[in-house]
Amino acid sequence: MRLSWIHLVALGAVAVVTASCGPAPTNSWLGLGLDAERAYLAGGTHLYAVNLTDGKEVWRFPAAGATTRSGGEIFLADPAVSEDVIVVGSWGPGTSHSGAVYGLNPADGSQKWCVVFDDKAATDLPVCQKSPDATAFVLGFFLPPVDNRVVGGVTLADGMAYFGMANNHVYAVDASDGTVKWVFEGSKNPVWAAPLVDGDRLIVSSFDKSVYALDRATGAVLWQQDLGAAIASAPALADGTLYVGTFGNQVVALDSATGERGWAYTTDYWIWDTPALADGVLYFTDLQGAIYAVNAADGSEVWRQAAGGFTRAAPAVHDGLLYVVDHNGNVVGLSAVDGAERWRQTVKGQLQATPLVALEQDLVLIRPYQGDSSVTAFALDGSRVAWAYQPTQ
Repeated sequence: MRLSWIHLVALGAVAVVTASCGPAPTNSWLGLGLDAERAYLAGGTHLYAVNLTDGKEVWRFPAAGATTRSGGEIFLADPAVSEDVIVVGSWGPGTSHSGAVYGLNPADGSQKWCVVFDDKAATDLPVCQKSPDATAFVLGFFLPPVDNRVVGGVTLADGMAYFGMANNHVYAVDASDGTVKWVFEGSKNPVWAAPLVDGDRLIVSSFDKSVYALDRATGAVLWQQDLGAAIASAPALADGTLYVGTFGNQVVALDSATGERGWAYTTDYWIWDTPALADGVLYFTDLQGAIYAVNAADGSEVWRQAAGGFTRAAPAVHDGLLYVVDHNGNVVGLSAVDGAERWRQTVKGQLQATPLVALEQDLVLIRPYQGDSSVTAFALDGSRVAWAYQPTQ
């Protein structure tokens, strides 16, 4: 395969996430979750709760001046948010690769519970529960070497938290108290994607090129489908069909009940993020920045736009408009009908994370890397910046 600069940038992004990181996030996008009133930013050394109306900080975890353990934590994965709990995973302190998962009170960010995945973290955090597959720590070394970082996001459903880790495992945890209910160890490579809940099934995408359907109650494998290329994100789901983007330059339709393959649409470059789905049409980007609209029923092309700037982020879609971001700091509103540009704004920094729409505030939120803010909120029509948030020390 010819390695263009796009592939090299993508490989660099993979290397950054899989390699060690310093005490602050390095060359990475930040995690974000929303509820009706707040945004929750996984912003490196803390998780920050930010008011959606004015961008003011409400609380942070750990609290100012406090740490969870020696060396602190690195938070970068998208948190999962419900009325009762926020669940967020960490990379651990510095280069330790010794992550943890925390359940927090949405009102004030106080800790309800935590789970750790190796003896090192258990020593630092004795109040935390230890996962049954926890890595031993003997004479200063992990045996065997394991990367216990939570790289992707968490999914909450029916009082359970589901997440994958760089250690190749997938976990089901009781979101009320942090009890680990089961661990899936069948993936041969890291799981970055937040699992997708479909009824009694949990859909897991893996870097081992497979999509797995697991029994939500037990973690048992219901089916496995090898798509021939690494998968970094969760599928989209509609009417019993999964839509999976791969590093093999394809979006593939799968039957969610059986894993049987349907149509496949071929792109120019890798698909990194979860396709957006609205009114029977899938919207997605490839790493070169081309934007695609594809009929979800049969994979036929509705329209496509030529590549702009490099992007790993899928569009957000709302009320007939796509919100597309790229590596050059462009935020673009496109017509969902034909891809025509409606508005464009440019911010300082790189935009590598999918925008999120805050419906009650009529805002679209972006996360610049190396910009002037960690979160910027635009009006849905692109006419103005409503607020921008940058954590203070």
